[in-house]
Amino acid sequence: MRLTAFFATIAAIVSVNAIAVPRDVWVPRIISPDSTTVWTMGQTVNVTWDNSNPPAVITKGSAVALNKADIPIPKYNQPGGFLAEDFDLLTGFVEVTVPTDLESADDYSITLFGDSGNRSPMFTITN
Repeated sequence: MRLTAFFATIAAIVSVNAIAVPRDVWVPRIISPDSTTVWTMGQTVNVTWDNSNPPAVITKGSAVALNKADIPIPKYNQPGGFLAEDFDLLTGFVEVTVPTDLESADDYSITLFGDSGNRSPMFTITN
């Protein structure tokens, strides 16, 4: 009998948590970098996005990750390694320092994480 009560309690908790509060998905358009952008290693640059029409509640933390050839660079796609993290998405920009351990190439992109991850167009990073 106690086991049945235990499972009934667990089922009630799970069902209450399953009634999710509707979440808005906000995918702000990345303004910079764009396909004409050239970043220089070691330089401090702004990542900017359109911060109009945000949802009432932003449900996830924020981060800017770096990708090469549309593949996440592991070192720059994890907590503590992001180009930036835990900033206010409502500001519409965040300053980042371009890593110095990259190869010069024209197939980099960033991913802006918040309510939804969205990727910039490919751009150039040079030494």
